[in-house]
Amino acid sequence: MNLSKLLRLTLLIISSALAVNAAPRELVTSADGGGNLERGNRENGVAQANLTLKRDGTFSLNLISANVVNFNGTWQAADKNSIYLEVTSAWGRSAEATGKIELDGAKSGNYRIDSIKIAGTQRGEVIKARFKTGADAPVIVQERPHPPVVVVPPPAPTQLINSTRGGRGVFHMAGTPPYRLTHAFVQLFDTGRVYLNVFGEINLGYVGTWRDAGSGNVRLDVRGGIANERITGILSLTDRSFTNVTLDGTVSGNFYKIEFDVR
Repeated sequence: MNLSKLLRLTLLIISSALAVNAAPRELVTSADGGGNLERGNRENGVAQANLTLKRDGTFSLNLISANVVNFNGTWQAADKNSIYLEVTSAWGRSAEATGKIELDGAKSGNYRIDSIKIAGTQRGEVIKARFKTGADAPVIVQERPHPPVVVVPPPAPTQLINSTRGGRGVFHMAGTPPYRLTHAFVQLFDTGRVYLNVFGEINLGYVGTWRDAGSGNVRLDVRGGIANERITGILSLTDRSFTNVTLDGTVSGNFYKIEFDVR
């Protein structure tokens, strides 16, 4: 084997090994766990994280608390097990923050969220986010200047659906080109609470209520999206999952519609 062929073979072996152990170029994943969100002196727990990394270097992170909180910005690989975040918006407003996401699954290429840390400022207030996947996630207790209030929690709600599905969908808004949707996430509770996220060329999160509409459908009444607007529609269900989402509403006087079919 001549020197030229040997060099090409060596480079091929090295590049193959690096590809197996490199950080993902794009990713859509969800994780259950625990953590907290802080903005100024306000704090909420976090029960779930939904992450979208795009090839163009942008990201969308939805942390599910009492409401869906969206973080957006740019990302880059730190190493095969972690990525750095540059956060430009949070809670629907501009922000200045940085963060790091630790990932599992580098050896197999099946990446999953392990932990998330974000810190920065928004309009003079400190913002922080922490999340850890798994039942052993730490319970974070923050001291506050006011005296503690003892609250007896209500019975834990029963989760009816917790599903992320791939498929085809579109976001239409009057006067703009359509945005393609590739994934949707739905979480439904027996208390009538619903969380909904759609991902693709645009990423939107909603939270609200649902009620039975018959024939395997439920009617949704939710808020979130672009400017915390109200939007309503129908979610079609199957056993422990869903098959279709159709929503419509208005934002700033402009009509828009979301359609998504599981494939």
